[in-house]
This record gives sequence, structure tokens and C-alpha cells, in this order.
Amino acid sequence: MKKLFLKLIILVSTFGFTFLLFSFNSKVSAASLIINPPFGSIASGKDLSVDVVIKGQDELVDGVDANIAYDSNFLKVKEMKKGSFFSDYPIFKDDNGQVKITALAPSEGVKIFGDIIVATLVFEIQDSGDTKLTIAYEDGTTSESNVAQHGTAKDLLTQVTSGSYKVEATPEKLQAARAKRAKQSGLIPILIFIVLIIIVGFGIWYYKKKKKPSEEYFVPEAFPMDEVPKESGSGKDSSSSPPSPG
Repeated sequence: MKKLFLKLIILVSTFGFTFLLFSFNSKVSAASLIINPPFGSIASGKDLSVDVVIKGQDELVDGVDANIAYDSNFLKVKEMKKGSFFSDYPIFKDDNGQVKITALAPSEGVKIFGDIIVATLVFEIQDSGDTKLTIAYEDGTTSESNVAQHGTAKDLLTQVTSGSYKVEATPEKLQAARAKRAKQSGLIPILIFIVLIIIVGFGIWYYKKKKKPSEEYFVPEAFPMDEVPKESGSGKDSSSSPPSPG
């Protein structure tokens, strides 16, 4: 009985050690991009300030790309601050609705462990309502946001956390936003009317170009009205021929 119990303990211990060893060796490298804080309320007269954060588990990386979309009707980039972790920022710009950031590590790469601030973005509030900061990301592609593994072309980015906020503009900004909306709403019917006029005009032109005459008209050959017609087939003038005997 004791031998059986001892064998059972050895078997369980061996299985557990093998499982832990396999789990350690099969660790999957992964990284996340986070907008921090991911939600909040911004009072009138205040700015929205967020950090773009990369989070990892001791991954060695060459750099990170972060493309962040925002609604320019609600937000306007006031300031962009570079983080101190990466050494170079070849792309660091605001493109009226999209912030584009490329941060590179030295040639030997850097290890990502915990939360690393890539950049800090400060937005001025333009209108009141709900708005978002969305990290552009698609699994399996490297054309949007990505985290490059050191020495390879592998993208380590597996998860993103975007931001959602309730913002309140100052009275001056709110008045300007309302005027902008009114102007835009007035232009839309005019543009629709112009498009309809163009479509109708093209339709009329095309119809007339393709339309064929429904009937063919016969136009007789003109002849002088002051001459007596000649007899057909005689070749002589009928006025000079003597009458036939009775």
C-alpha cells in the first residue's frame, strides 16, 4: 500500500513539473496598446489629457506604431508630448482627426515590461457630448498600429484599449460649434439639389442623343409650276402634236 501511494506521489509530481516546464517554454509574446484613462468626464474649461501606453511582459521590441482616430468636431489637439522610453520618433504628428506616432528603440531593441508611456496627448474641447479616441488596429496586419518584435517582422500587438469620454465645451466653443453645424446643415440641401440637377440634365441629354425619329417623311421632288408636265415615256412635247382623227 505504501509503495502504491509513493508511486502515485511521484507520478503526480512528475506530471506537474512537466506541465509547468511546458507552460514556461511555450510562453507567447504579446503586447497591448492602451489609452489611459480609458474613460472619464471633462468639465467645461478643462482639457482632455491621455497617455498612449504600451504594455508587455518582458518582450524585446524594435518600436511601436500607434494610429489614434478622434472626432475633430469634439476634440482639437492642443499638445503632443513624447515619452522618454523610446529614443527616436520619426513620425509624431496630428492629421486633423488622426494622430500618428512611430517610436523606435535603439538598434539592440528594448524590453517592454509593465506599462510604458509612448506619448501624452492633450485635447482642447470643441463641443459638448460623447466622444472617443480609437486606436486603429486589425489583427494580422501591420498597416495600422503595431509593435515590432526585435529582429523580426512579427507584430506582437494582440490587444488595444480605446477611450470613451463625456466632454463639455465652454460657452464660446459651444456657440462656435452650433454655428458650424448650422452652416453644414444648410450646405447639404444645396449640394443635393446641385447633384440632382446634374443627374436630370445628363438624363435629358442622353435621351435626346439616343432618341430615333418615329416616322420617315416623304419629300417630293420639286418641279417648276409654270410649265406643263411632259408625258411620260413619249419624249415629245404634247402641246405640238396634232389631234388624232376621230
